[in-house]
Amino acid sequence: MEAFIKTGCIICSIFLILLLLMEWIPSNIHISTSASSENFPIYCGDRQNPRIAITFDTENTAKYLPDILDVLDTYNISATFFITGKWLDNYPEETRQLVDSGHELGNHGNNHIAMNQLSEEECRDEIVNLHKKTEELTGFHMTFFRCPFSSFNNTVIKVATECGYQTVEWTCDSMDWKIKNAKVIARLLCKDPNLGNGTIIRMHVDTPFAAPALKIIIPKLKERGYEIVPLSQIL
Repeated sequence: MEAFIKTGCIICSIFLILLLLMEWIPSNIHISTSASSENFPIYCGDRQNPRIAITFDTENTAKYLPDILDVLDTYNISATFFITGKWLDNYPEETRQLVDSGHELGNHGNNHIAMNQLSEEECRDEIVNLHKKTEELTGFHMTFFRCPFSSFNNTVIKVATECGYQTVEWTCDSMDWKIKNAKVIARLLCKDPNLGNGTIIRMHVDTPFAAPALKIIIPKLKERGYEIVPLSQIL
């Protein structure tokens, strides 16, 4: 009987310890999305000010870039364009134009491949090779990296940081790569519950729906009091 009581006391003590741990863990351990995080990209900028950044991923074509730039120029907006090595090689003049027009460039990987499958050295090559080509072509020193296919692990983030980059994903995806209707793209984005101060919007250069969607999105964001700025101004 005495042994049974002792066993029961031990079990109760363990249960109480577990309860205390459950109370302690949430307030002391969290996933960070800030630049100080070593294991996660940044998903959002400064939440204190009503600023939003519009970013674009490049990959296949620059066919629709003039339309996008016309819209941005109309509203005097500077955006951030994440370029790949293939895009830079195929469209060097367009890459220079982005910088000359006052837009920022970000690194989207030299070969646009899933980097979580690569070694540390291979990850570094993907980032550094494109960095060098871009700086030689445009003089622009990139500091933002976006993982192709959002495929990252600790190695990718670590290497990017060592190369002087902040790894940045997005808060709201415009889905312009999937939805083939500008009005629907704009409506869904403007209703996104994550849209707010510090939001990073992702769009794409190689879709015909980006420019007409922007014509709707930008005025609506301005009506809500948001200032649309380059990525560097909200991080």
